[in-house]
Amino acid sequence: MNNNMNLTIGGYPAKQAWHWNHYRYMDLALLVYLMTSSNPIDRRVGLSSYDSLKGHFLQSEWDSIIAVIDKHRSAQGQKTITAIVSDVSGVHSVHSVHSVHVPPQEAPCTH
Repeated sequence: MNNNMNLTIGGYPAKQAWHWNHYRYMDLALLVYLMTSSNPIDRRVGLSSYDSLKGHFLQSEWDSIIAVIDKHRSAQGQKTITAIVSDVSGVHSVHSVHSVHVPPQEAPCTH
């Protein structure tokens, strides 16, 4: 967490901070969809992209919007974004797969 009011969560200067608009909400909706997927690769991609999106916002703006969305999701009987991120983060910190070994391919024969 970044406590410097002059920087975004990801350490960018505050004047470069993103602000919420319908495109950002659509991005967030897609990331929630990915993080709730049954596919572990989708969940990892969703979490990584969520962290990247979050990095462009000021902490106060991010926290206030997520709190409103979480309240709405909770009232609808849906899992909150905070809980989803916590679940996915916990799974991937315990069962982390940061890289997948891919054996080198043999060069094609040119004889």
